[in-house]
Amino acid sequence: MLSLFVEQGAAMDRTFLHFQVPPASMTVFDIVSTSIFTVFYDKLFIPLYLKLTKKEPKTLTELQRIGIGLAIAVVAMLASGLVEQQRLKYSDGSKKEMSSLSIFWQTPQYILVGVSGAFVYVAQMEFFTSQTPDGLKSLGIGLSMSSSAFGSYICSIILGLVMKITTRNGKPGWVPPNLNDSHLDRFFFLSAALSMLNLGLFVVCSNRYKCISLEER
Repeated sequence: MLSLFVEQGAAMDRTFLHFQVPPASMTVFDIVSTSIFTVFYDKLFIPLYLKLTKKEPKTLTELQRIGIGLAIAVVAMLASGLVEQQRLKYSDGSKKEMSSLSIFWQTPQYILVGVSGAFVYVAQMEFFTSQTPDGLKSLGIGLSMSSSAFGSYICSIILGLVMKITTRNGKPGWVPPNLNDSHLDRFFFLSAALSMLNLGLFVVCSNRYKCISLEER
């Protein structure tokens, strides 16, 4: 999905002071937000959570944190779609791809993706390692990493299917080379809908899952 963010950024106004911002450099907001949130999670987020809820459990479980991360991912996709609508609004409608909308309008979506990752990936790693015995810890870590890779493949498959369907009858499709002829916003909104469906399925499965305590065995 970040590759589409880069394509979107390449079609925006990349001017900052007296130089051009490389579209791929915007991923720094993703990396920095993930790092900052991971560092301050225990010091800021958990105390705030305890103050607001005042109930057990005193900390969020791994599954709850994954659910929060998935919900934030939905918001990130919605934000991306809204930015794309504005990008198209500020384009001149010609074959020239550049829009007058600043690339820094992408900052919120990158930050949201980073915070989502901080919730999901850390909790996912903890979940897989805590629910596997000592002899299978490496397998748990592998499952955690493979799930992320599997998600990337699924995203590529969905994009391919969308392009195959939307390019029928000579239409440019939702994600053509010239984004001014595209409906990239629709793809982002479709991603938000699929992410919402994924969140719903996750909530159902996580509510039925019974965590095991390996220390008691």
